[in-house]
Amino acid sequence: METTKPSVFKSAMPFGLILAAASIVFSLLLYAFDAMTNQGLAYLGYIIMIVVIALAVKSFREKQGNGFVSFGQAFQTGLFIVIISSVISAIYTYLFFAFFDPEMITKMIEMAEEKMLERNPDMPQEQLDMAMKWTKKFMSPAWMAIWGTIWNIVLGTILSLIIAAIMKKEDKSFNTIM
Repeated sequence: METTKPSVFKSAMPFGLILAAASIVFSLLLYAFDAMTNQGLAYLGYIIMIVVIALAVKSFREKQGNGFVSFGQAFQTGLFIVIISSVISAIYTYLFFAFFDPEMITKMIEMAEEKMLERNPDMPQEQLDMAMKWTKKFMSPAWMAIWGTIWNIVLGTILSLIIAAIMKKEDKSFNTIM
């Protein structure tokens, strides 16, 4: 009797879409309440990521794993979710900043300049100009989408490793060894 391994990607796909949708809705809520630059609220997005990955691993364990999930399967589930969500979120980020509200980038650049001057009020004008030149260069819709994707995948990988270590439940019965 041959058993087929459950598809991690197939079970992760809906959760990746859920995480992308939740992230986009969360972003739009922050925008609606003029709180897109609030770092404290940004941490809520990470909590959403943790919850969705944990729910997906639990779902995989219960539905496809007959109550068991290896560390590798749990990690892959989280990683696939993060990759799917990050790609969709990158597209959303680009479209948002390129077409929906391009002026938001200008506001973010102004806030960056204010923060630089708060941290270093004696900064020479030439140094401030150079810092702002680089800030503007990396505050384009494309760069924001790219850096957001990289950040989400790195953070999601770390969170997936932690969640997999916590939620793994290996089948150690004699039948699975044979």
